[in-house]
Amino acid sequence: VSILELNLPATSPPTEQQEEDKKPIVLEVLIYNDRLEVVDRQTGPLNIIPDIAGEHDYDALVETLKKVKSRFPKVTAISLLLEADTPYEVLVTTMDRVRIVKQVVGTESVNAELFPEISIGDAPPDTQGGAS
Repeated sequence: VSILELNLPATSPPTEQQEEDKKPIVLEVLIYNDRLEVVDRQTGPLNIIPDIAGEHDYDALVETLKKVKSRFPKVTAISLLLEADTPYEVLVTTMDRVRIVKQVVGTESVNAELFPEISIGDAPPDTQGGAS
C-alpha cells in the first residue's frame, strides 16, 4: 500500500510574483474518453495520443513524457485533468504511469522518476468532438 500526496490546482489568479517565477514548462495530461493529450499550459499541445482499440495508449504517453523529461530534467510537477466521468482505474493507471518509468541499466531494471508531483483537476470541455 502506498500513499500519494496530491496537490489541487490553485483557483486564484496568478500574482505578479507568480508570473516572474514562471516555469519553463507547465505540464498537463488531459484525460478524455477517446484520447490523452500532453499539454504545456503556456504553449499548447505537445502530443495528442488517440486510443488504440478503445484503450488509452499509455506506452505512447510514457514515451512522450520521457522526451519532455529529457528536455526539462528539473521539472517534477504534472497536472492530470479529467473529464467528469473518468473511471477511477483510468486515474490510478495514469498516475502510476506519469510518476515513474522502468528503465534497464546494464542488466537490471530500475525505476526512474518522471513527474512525481501530481495535481488533479477537471479537464476543459472536449472541443474535438470526442465521445463524451
